[in-house]
Amino acid sequence: MNKLIEQLLEFQDSRRNKGVGLEKLFEKLAKYLLYGGHFHCSERYDLYITSVEFYYHEEIGDNDKRIVDPIMYHRNVKDKPVVPYLNVGTLYPHWSGVDITFEDDILQYRASALIRSYRIVQLKPERLELKESDFSTYVYDYLFDGLSVDKKETAINWIDDKVILSNCKVNAYKRKNVNLFKYNYEKTEDEPSSKHDNEFIKIKNKQDSRRWRFVREGSDFDIKYVFKGK
Repeated sequence: MNKLIEQLLEFQDSRRNKGVGLEKLFEKLAKYLLYGGHFHCSERYDLYITSVEFYYHEEIGDNDKRIVDPIMYHRNVKDKPVVPYLNVGTLYPHWSGVDITFEDDILQYRASALIRSYRIVQLKPERLELKESDFSTYVYDYLFDGLSVDKKETAINWIDDKVILSNCKVNAYKRKNVNLFKYNYEKTEDEPSSKHDNEFIKIKNKQDSRRWRFVREGSDFDIKYVFKGK
């Protein structure tokens, strides 16, 4: 089995057994994603992740107990058809970039890691290391460049790197420009619904405090982003 899939399934097993807290699981998975390997893309590029943002949303449970993440793209939206669960390890492209997903249809939660910043090594026509970037939507240009409908074509592969993860360090910060939300119990004219649905309201100028962004130590983007709302 692909080592990346093994790591994602370990997260799933831990959530089912409720043995380790969510933040600790994110930190462990972040270390692997940031140091443990890289994407090999159609023999054209190697993509090394230097920071990730985690998203986690529980579809069921009491509103005052379940963990919700309304900014998440791939989730159920009130009064709309149910969204099927993705297979563990699915690459999910959206407006903000590309997620590595690890959802669970048993516990009914959505979970993903957004590739926030990355370093590219161009392999063809000549080997060239490109500058680290945090333009998350540009990931499309490397992950999916050269993919073919021909099954013989080399696709996207995860390659393990030989590192001792216990010696690797990551730093945790708040996610970039993620607002705080509250439940829309009683919709009023001065509290319009969020852009996602009318179940949650975005609280203006308030940032989500969860430190679910992990950055490789020494990365160009190992800094605290300034929230636009402040």
